[in-house]
Amino acid sequence: MRRGRIAGLALLLLPAAAFLAGCGGASSGIPEAAGNGESSPELSLSGMVMTEVLPSGVRYRLAAERASYALTAKTVSATGVVFALNEPAGEIRVTAPVATWDIGGQRAAFPDGCEAGYPGGYSASVRVGDVDLRDRVFYANGPSVYSGPGFTVDGADLVWRWREGRADLRQPKAVIVPGGLSALKRG
Repeated sequence: MRRGRIAGLALLLLPAAAFLAGCGGASSGIPEAAGNGESSPELSLSGMVMTEVLPSGVRYRLAAERASYALTAKTVSATGVVFALNEPAGEIRVTAPVATWDIGGQRAAFPDGCEAGYPGGYSASVRVGDVDLRDRVFYANGPSVYSGPGFTVDGADLVWRWREGRADLRQPKAVIVPGGLSALKRG
């Protein structure tokens, strides 16, 4: 009887031991979680999907091939990322090789570049991107491409306020497809 209890206790402690063994994750291949520089226990995951639902009903979803969640810092660092922002007009999808998500600060960073798509055929491609989730603004440092139905604009330092339907670029060079402007006026 006692032997059965010990075996049962060992089975109960196995997940905790696995969790503790994963804390620290220095050799996981996942970028370090963003935070205030203090060490935080980390949970390393493969095939992760994490959803945050705010009281306003706004949803953010992060799907990643591999991720590390810093428990006390409330940050996620991930590789092979699809970050989805649920908006009234539809879902914005950001794909990136690497991302960090500061859940408390409501910011997501894409240091190795990303591509973002918005319903209606709007998209952006940047080398370095950052999303301010609180203000619903996508920022990019450096070369940026913004496109929509019938147009493509190359430039630098994109600021895309998708809720306002506005995008600003420095040094813009536009290509407008014939008939593209009439499609914009109808939309």
